[in-house]
Amino acid sequence: MKKQLYTSKPDSSGNCSVWSHVIWESYALWKNISGAACAEVQTDFVTAFGYAPPLTRLPTADGYTILSDSVPNEGTKVLAVNGNDVVAYQQIKAGDKDVPGRPEHRRYIEMSSHLLPPSLQHLHRQPYEFWFSTSANAVLFDADPWKYIPAFGGHCTHGIASRGDLTPALLADGRMAFTCVNTTQWVVRNGTLYMNSCGMYANFIKDPEADIRKAHALWKKWFGDTHGPINDACFQDGGRWGGDPIGALIPVKCGLH
Repeated sequence: MKKQLYTSKPDSSGNCSVWSHVIWESYALWKNISGAACAEVQTDFVTAFGYAPPLTRLPTADGYTILSDSVPNEGTKVLAVNGNDVVAYQQIKAGDKDVPGRPEHRRYIEMSSHLLPPSLQHLHRQPYEFWFSTSANAVLFDADPWKYIPAFGGHCTHGIASRGDLTPALLADGRMAFTCVNTTQWVVRNGTLYMNSCGMYANFIKDPEADIRKAHALWKKWFGDTHGPINDACFQDGGRWGGDPIGALIPVKCGLH
C-alpha cells in the first residue's frame, strides 16, 4: 500500500485542506477495510487533534466493505489520466516523468453530445475530472482543453491500432485499452500527447506514425465527429510505485491483453 497526501495553501486564517490518495496492493486488501476500523481512525484523530472532521461515507456508515459490494455496472471512475497534469506534458522534455496534479487545481469535462454519441453516454454519466500542478496550467486548460487532453482520451495508442477486441462501448465504459502512467514512456508529436501501456510502448515507438494513422481511423469509425471517451478507469501507477506494475497494479476489472 502507498499513500499520497495533497495539501492546499493555508487561507487567511491559517487553515488548509488535506486530501489522501491511497493505492492498495490488491483489491482484496482494500475490501477488508471495515467500518469499525474507519471509526477507530476517527477516534484517534479526535484524540490527537481535539475535533472531529466531517466524514462522507457512501452508501452507508458501514464504510468501504459495503461500498465495494455496490459498485455500479459501468464501473467506478478515477481521475482522468490518473490525476497527471496534462498541460505539463507540453512543458517538459521527452524522457521526463509525468507531473502529478493537485486537487485544488481541478477542472471538469462535462458529458455532452460533443464528447460521446448519445448511445454511449449512459456508460459514463459523470464528468471527467482533471488535476493540474499549478493554477496557471489549469487556466491554460480552460482556454483550450482539447489541446492538452491526450489523443484517444489517454487510451493506449498501439492497443487501439493493433488489438482486435476493442469496441466503442468498452472504451466508453473505461476499463479497456490499458495505459501506464507516471513513466517516461509518453510522446508528444505535432503538439499532441500520445500514451501507451508499458508493454506496448516499445512497439508503438518503432513506427509511431503508422500506429497513429490506424488508431485515428478506428477512433473516427467508432465515435464519429465526437471527441470520444477519456481514460479515467484503466491506468497503472507503475513508474511512481517503482515495482512490478504488471504483477501487482492492474486496476480492478481492467482488461489487460
